[in-house]
Amino acid sequence: MAHPDPRLDRRPRHPAALALDAAALVGKGPGLTPTGDDLCSGVLLVHRLLGTPGTDAAAAVVLGLARTRTTAASRLLLAAAAEGRATPAVRRVLATLLAPGPEAPGVLDRHVAALLALGHTSGADLADGIRDGLLAVAASRSLLSPVPSTERNCA
Repeated sequence: MAHPDPRLDRRPRHPAALALDAAALVGKGPGLTPTGDDLCSGVLLVHRLLGTPGTDAAAAVVLGLARTRTTAASRLLLAAAAEGRATPAVRRVLATLLAPGPEAPGVLDRHVAALLALGHTSGADLADGIRDGLLAVAASRSLLSPVPSTERNCA
């Protein structure tokens, strides 16, 4: 069961878990894009980009709830994430995290700093959602299995 404060409910989220947690997250928290919506956006984006089975069903649940529970700005953010679209700051973080091979020193730190600077809490909440989605994927995949290319997905 989701924590009553979505900012404190941090755990790996597969699409099925997101679908179950969506009612406790969508529209919850402060801001133009509430904390729960930013978290859902990060999780959806990761699963869409990595092609996780069940993402369409989770997106349908989240977007269905968003119609009546959140702001217009947040509905746009959630819809974009469900389609695999994100702001440049989010795309840079994901592209760096998912790139094969080592990155130049400090690159990820700079990209994460730019992400965290988004909004009052939105950047941090999106980062938490990205982490939750990546943890779920890591738990379900072998470390030796290839990750799909993000060049075409991270648009």
